[in-house]
Amino acid sequence: MLGIGDLRLDRVALCVGLAVVALCSCHAQQPSAPRSAPAQTERVVVGVSAGTAVATLVRPTPGVLRMSLFIDAGSRDATPPQLATLAAWIAAARAGRGVNATVFPDATELALQCESTDAAHCASMLQTALSTRAPSEAEVQAARMRLQAARREALARDPERQADALALHGLLGEPARGFFPLGSAEDDGQCDLQSVAAFLRTHYGPTRALLVAAGDARPEQIHELVARTVARAPAAAHARAARTLTVASAPRLELAVADRAVVSLAIAAADIGRAQAFADSLQRSVQQASPGSPLHLQGSVFEARGGALALLHVHGAEQGDTLGRSVRALAWLLVEPPGASLARTAADDLSSVAQTLGVRWSAAGPASSDLPAFAAGALADGGRGDQPRVKDPNAAVYATYNTRLQAIFDQALASARPRVRGPSDAYAASVVTDNGGRIDVRVTTGERVAIAVRNALGAERDPPLLHGRAALLATLSTTACAGGGPEALQAELQALGATLLPRVDAQSYGVLLELPRAHWRQGIELALRCVQAPSADALAFSDAALRLQARLAGARSAQRMRAQVAALVTPAAPGLCAPWGNPQLIGNLNARTLSEWSRETTFGAAWAVAISGALPVSEAVERVARRIARMPAGRLPPAVQPAEPVTQATGQANLLAPSSEGSDVLVVWQARAARATPAAAQVLATALSVLLSRQPGATLLWREGDAHSWGAWAAVALHVSAELAPRLAELMAQAGRGLSAETLEPALVSALDTQRRAEAAAGSKLGVRTERIARARLGELPSESALPQARETLELLLRARPTWVGLD
Repeated sequence: MLGIGDLRLDRVALCVGLAVVALCSCHAQQPSAPRSAPAQTERVVVGVSAGTAVATLVRPTPGVLRMSLFIDAGSRDATPPQLATLAAWIAAARAGRGVNATVFPDATELALQCESTDAAHCASMLQTALSTRAPSEAEVQAARMRLQAARREALARDPERQADALALHGLLGEPARGFFPLGSAEDDGQCDLQSVAAFLRTHYGPTRALLVAAGDARPEQIHELVARTVARAPAAAHARAARTLTVASAPRLELAVADRAVVSLAIAAADIGRAQAFADSLQRSVQQASPGSPLHLQGSVFEARGGALALLHVHGAEQGDTLGRSVRALAWLLVEPPGASLARTAADDLSSVAQTLGVRWSAAGPASSDLPAFAAGALADGGRGDQPRVKDPNAAVYATYNTRLQAIFDQALASARPRVRGPSDAYAASVVTDNGGRIDVRVTTGERVAIAVRNALGAERDPPLLHGRAALLATLSTTACAGGGPEALQAELQALGATLLPRVDAQSYGVLLELPRAHWRQGIELALRCVQAPSADALAFSDAALRLQARLAGARSAQRMRAQVAALVTPAAPGLCAPWGNPQLIGNLNARTLSEWSRETTFGAAWAVAISGALPVSEAVERVARRIARMPAGRLPPAVQPAEPVTQATGQANLLAPSSEGSDVLVVWQARAARATPAAAQVLATALSVLLSRQPGATLLWREGDAHSWGAWAAVALHVSAELAPRLAELMAQAGRGLSAETLEPALVSALDTQRRAEAAAGSKLGVRTERIARARLGELPSESALPQARETLELLLRARPTWVGLD
């Protein structure tokens, strides 16, 4: 089997997918060793000679020439399909030693390799094959015996071929039989002398032929040979029949019971590039949906009159999971079709190149209008003799598999059109999926689009010993996702002109993606893929941990200080005060811990997605819904309750006996308040830092104030000399007594005004506005900024008893 990365249009791929017949009438005559290569450039010359199409591929293969005669009739033109195979074998045998016959669904190839100096003789042999009209009974019987042997060989080579037949039948109906040139044994009785002769008379003729000469050849010489030989064969009785790919009106699943479990997919597209794109996109989708999964695809992509087909086997997982994931991905691709890809050709030998030209010529024609489409075929591993002999031994197995797999198939199809409820129009949408996911879209002007994805289980749920878990998961989501490493993600972001940033606070975590409007569809896929499937690779985890450590770096960095405050103020939920974590505890985290938490947070009710930009609202909603609706609904756990704060001066002992260089100390004032205001805490922290740092022997290291859902805190970090340390408690008490809400109110009013202006300025930024929408849908409320609430917060903090610790 071929890996999906090697999907290609050549004889090998077609043999794998369709059991194409390619048998020699006898051993091929080998040309002599090539002589010195002439200096010539490869080129293809096409034309018509006396009514016969001619293509000459000039190559520097001294003395070696491949001549292939293609007839524009194959197994799709025969009833039953094996008639085309029997006719080709008889014609090849009539031509003589070295002529090979290969039957494709839309063409028959009669080919041989010869010395370029013997081109005239080779052309005469092909004329003989094309002129075959009256086979004998002995020739037909010999060909039928060969057909039986070829079927046994094909079954041994590809035992899963029955699943391909089911998938193609589900896609095309009865015409699917024409894609199997070996046909079925029960139809062999129709392949008598008269029917084989009729097929030869109807389809074999020079005006329905293409001669491809590849190798050491001169175009004018080949044209002359064709006019003197091939073009003089008897004419075909009929012109080529018009043929299209008429596909089923809806995706179908066909089942059968066998001795193995196999899932096969048949995809029809308008051309080979689009069929290749479906195969490539399907491979990426199943890999990205479950990174590290053993699921993989194998098969072939090939052209056919009316379009192109991909025929793929899916292996590596339990059959229901295999079917569900692959069909879901295909159903999505029907509504989010990929762009065309280049059809890959793995082989570059003369035979493969000639077949590529010939198959493409035979398949030429208008594409069907109802493409793309797909169907699935599944073999159920039912064994044999599992019921009493009076019953069908497969009946019970088939009934069970039919019910189960059909339900999986239907559910996978439904995922392409998930239901949403809520208001939506051409300018805005605010909807909820059936599993509780929240989606908001806002139309704005400009050339940029912002996509904010947030999960409601934020840093407040970090256990004390795993403080930083949410921040590291957000960082990992922007470092490597869906099985790809950091380099792959950065390359994708660069190609899209996008920025992807981690976001975390106490209530939620996630990512913010901004990119040009032209790439908003890829942006939705990328953002949701990254947050739903961050990489579990150990190297990617290490890279993300280093990035988070760099953010927290510095012995006296703001994030490190916040972590120290959190240990005092909210020790059971340190993420409330320090969402980005504690640099000293990052080492407690590992890839397994993050993977487990990622799985626990992957349910619909936890997610909110907000998008802002100049984009179609309904399409954006549908794309997001498809990626959220597949998750289980889930239920948010109860809110986290922080433990009682630390109120004793835990660092007092080492402050009483400081080193000769002095000591670093962190002093914290904190108060419980239902509607705390950050501005009040910041004003107090500033005032206290000014008073304390004025003392001889005190140097300000850091100050900050903030509020969270249970209260507010103000903190000051100082370096104090050995002489000042014993008097620190007295100085802190004096500083507190020297301040009041009245004296600080002017500063508080100014701080509130500054805060409002800063919020307004930030709100003008596309990304900030979008994040606020997502956070609001998760129930996150903005901090109180009114003066009465700020004054109340300040008074509570002023009445609080300070807590302090010595810093290492």
